Amino acid sequence: MDMDSRLLESLKDLLEGGSEPRLTEFLTEVHPADLAPVLRALPLEQQITVFRVLPSDRAGEVLSEVDDQTLIDLVRSLDDVEVSRILDEMPPDHAAEVVEELPAEHAEKLLDLMTDVQGRVRAHAGIELEPEVKLWGG
Repeated sequence: MDMDSRLLESLKDLLEGGSEPRLTEFLTEVHPADLAPVLRALPLEQQITVFRVLPSDRAGEVLSEVDDQTLIDLVRSLDDVEVSRILDEMPPDHAAEVVEELPAEHAEKLLDLMTDVQGRVRAHAGIELEPEVKLWGG
């Protein structure tokens, strides 16, 4: 049995066992790059559960590792506030990569909810900013 298969079985057991503290502990011990392919093998409902259990910073690390389709499915399924919190915790270039994969309307809505890195993510993603108001007529 390879590592992905073992991780998947352990994750499924924890998800079905219903122990959130054990699940959280397990998820924080697994490297994001190792967790990403395992997530893809889970049904969407369980993927959502995993992301809701992960701390925002860890969820951002995992989100930046998943494939485009899993990313889009997750972002569309999670609450926009949840996604914006995750994106806020990600480095701007990684958050920009996530935002670039989304339809423009959805990306704009998420960026409007973000607080910490909104401008930098917009710049990295190439999303045009609203024109600044010139206060001094220059």
